[in-house]
Amino acid sequence: MLRVFYSDLRFLLNQLSLKICIGIVMGYTLMFVVVLKIITLFLNSGNFIYGEDVLSAYGDVAIFAITAATLLIFSSDFANGTIRNKLVNGIKRRHIFLSAVFNGMLAAAFMTVIVTLFETLLALVFTDGFMTYTLPELSNNFLMLIITSASIGAFTTTLVMVFGGNRISYFIGFIIAFFLSLIGSEVATKLYPMNGKCTLQGAKLVLYTAYDRFMPYMHFEGYPRWDIYSYLLGSFVLTVLSITVGLVIFERKEIK
Repeated sequence: MLRVFYSDLRFLLNQLSLKICIGIVMGYTLMFVVVLKIITLFLNSGNFIYGEDVLSAYGDVAIFAITAATLLIFSSDFANGTIRNKLVNGIKRRHIFLSAVFNGMLAAAFMTVIVTLFETLLALVFTDGFMTYTLPELSNNFLMLIITSASIGAFTTTLVMVFGGNRISYFIGFIIAFFLSLIGSEVATKLYPMNGKCTLQGAKLVLYTAYDRFMPYMHFEGYPRWDIYSYLLGSFVLTVLSITVGLVIFERKEIK
């Protein structure tokens, strides 16, 4: 298992698609800051850019960036025959699957670390500092993003392994990301309306709150609202479900 994992990890670190995805997200973040700065200067109404504004940039595109990175990286394993060659060489299916998922988690976490550090640098250079965040809160936010990204990386990598790198995995991956992004916006709007008064009641309030608290895809919506243990639990459940269901399917899947 470790031999397969280390081999896949070397392959991952040399992947051009991962570097391209990271570069695109960093470029988006830089453009976001520049445009925000220009708008603020032209308005000249006493408004300031704060570090929190910059740190929100990655959250806007994170689930799509992670989905794109993992789909591009691991679909190539099927396209170039790597998965089939591993099976021919006697490597067990569960080792192949687990290695891919763990590397998918690392890829997502690595992207988040690089982009978040870049965001922090931009915040220190181009803004008037942080309005509400303290250093411990920044650290917790950083840790939360890494944990959340890793669980989403596990889920999207599982999609690739389950669908065998077919084009349908791209379609389904992005459809899920888009659909969950819409749900996240709806939940955030209902729980935290602009007027500050939530009108949800009963079972609907419980359901929306639970989704907001434990669903990893929701954790990129706005600022952190829950304790780190809630994020850990939600990410743990998504990761375990992805691995459990994905492994059962992959063990029975025909590899072409």
